[in-house]
Amino acid sequence: MSQGFRYLKSAHEMEDFPPEDLPEVVVLGRSNCGKSTLLNLLMGHKLVNVSSTPGKTTLLSFFEKKSEFRYVDVPGYGFAARARPMVASWKKSIEAYLTVRRNLKGAILLVDIRRPWTEDEQKLADFLDAYDVPWIVALTKKDQLPKSQLFNKTKEFAVLGRPFWMVSSHKRDGIKELQEFIECSWLKSEKHGKL
Repeated sequence: MSQGFRYLKSAHEMEDFPPEDLPEVVVLGRSNCGKSTLLNLLMGHKLVNVSSTPGKTTLLSFFEKKSEFRYVDVPGYGFAARARPMVASWKKSIEAYLTVRRNLKGAILLVDIRRPWTEDEQKLADFLDAYDVPWIVALTKKDQLPKSQLFNKTKEFAVLGRPFWMVSSHKRDGIKELQEFIECSWLKSEKHGKL
């Protein structure tokens, strides 16, 4: 599942998105939560530019695996260095994608494991629920949290009632399990016929 990806295109307007002919999994998260790094790990090689400056993603980017499915990378939220009109434009574009994209199979909501679940994440989760978009949580940067605190994080995120994984870019912890969930829960049925 991790091989054969290619960058397809980036777009801002709905009319410029790829056709709705393949299932898609969108990756959402706060700026600087490790979104680009996780995407590269899921795809098996570096296709997404990892920047030290948060908020660099300005378009929705589509990455396709051998005509099987796509990952969609969207601008991170919570970064205020961009002009308000630009941020508002991003929000409109992302909301349009999440609400009308018929081939969207699920959303991975990324949270830096060192941060708590915030009102921003809850609002996004409520938005996804309102439009019946299945979502799961990936807790990134696991290696940056002392082992003594991991158990408390497990209890904290278990109350959400959603599947979640603690992932590490350095040790690749949780990546295979996350890939398997996406494959079995969101994409398996798509292998038996077109949308």
